[in-house]
Amino acid sequence: KDIFEIAQLRREITDKALKGKLKPEDFEGGTFTITNLGLQDIEYFNPIINPPQVAILGIGKSDYFFPLSLTVDHRVIDGIKGAAFLEFLSNLLKHT
Repeated sequence: KDIFEIAQLRREITDKALKGKLKPEDFEGGTFTITNLGLQDIEYFNPIINPPQVAILGIGKSDYFFPLSLTVDHRVIDGIKGAAFLEFLSNLLKHT
């Protein structure tokens, strides 16, 4: 899928979630999840991977910075590479 197809799918899934109509088959087949609990006033949490996905990025409530937490399946992603990705993303967010 190209970036436009992914963006459209994200909009459709978000719309279903907001209407309470999201079904398990709507989020099957993914490899990576981004979850945001910041709207629920939660700063930090430990997201749990949705098998068979390999990673999940948790975003907490943002005041002055974005609290990020990355959980990876170490059978697929080396922890060092996961940490490097999280550092890259954190630096990217700091400079935008």
